[in-house]
Amino acid sequence: MGVFRRTLLMRAILLFILVLVSCPIALSWAEYDRAPIVNVEMMHNDPGLYDSTFMRNLIAITGNIVDIGYDWFEVENEGNTLRVEKTTMNQMVGFEVGDEIKVVGYYFKPRQSNERIEPLYVMRYPVKYASASIDELIAHPEKYNGMVVTVQGKLTGLERSSEFQQVILLDDNPKMRISYVGLTALRLNTSVRIKGLLNYKTIYADEVKELTSLTKILSYMQYLLGGLAAMVVVYLFMRRI
Repeated sequence: MGVFRRTLLMRAILLFILVLVSCPIALSWAEYDRAPIVNVEMMHNDPGLYDSTFMRNLIAITGNIVDIGYDWFEVENEGNTLRVEKTTMNQMVGFEVGDEIKVVGYYFKPRQSNERIEPLYVMRYPVKYASASIDELIAHPEKYNGMVVTVQGKLTGLERSSEFQQVILLDDNPKMRISYVGLTALRLNTSVRIKGLLNYKTIYADEVKELTSLTKILSYMQYLLGGLAAMVVVYLFMRRI
């Protein structure tokens, strides 16, 4: 490898390091991320271990949708089928039979009745990500339902629904409802960027950031540095051909 190529490679590496350093590191404490994934066959073999009748035990299952009813749907995992009860009528908007999903919720197996799962969250699996405006999310929930979305807007309302949970309303018209579990101090009438799971028209956020002038500048720098690094890598690849 010549001196010129080595120099370009070192510059590309430095650019990638700058991108990584400039990107904020966020730890996700969202329930849909923390729930352990359980095999349906294991639940059938030892239902008492996962039953939430007396003690809440948050779990997750993955599989393909095999049927969708009025207030329920069924998921198949490695040949085993489990019925899931909808918690809202619009919970499965945009999902179709055959889609691979992840369901996070509570499993119940009463002695004299059929087993079931009461879902807190339903999401695409593997996880799918998207960035969109509030208008787009509200107008086309079937397109983004079950995806982890990133949205920006003006914080116009705050409600505390439990000790640590805040409900955030973004923008005046239309409004996007955000459910956020965290201790971050939030101020009204500020611009924020939110990332979280969209279930119909509510985002269950795991990241809420206030957008100051500095964070906006850093965001633009991330895209600029990332683009420059990609251009250098492509150039180096073309030089080797």
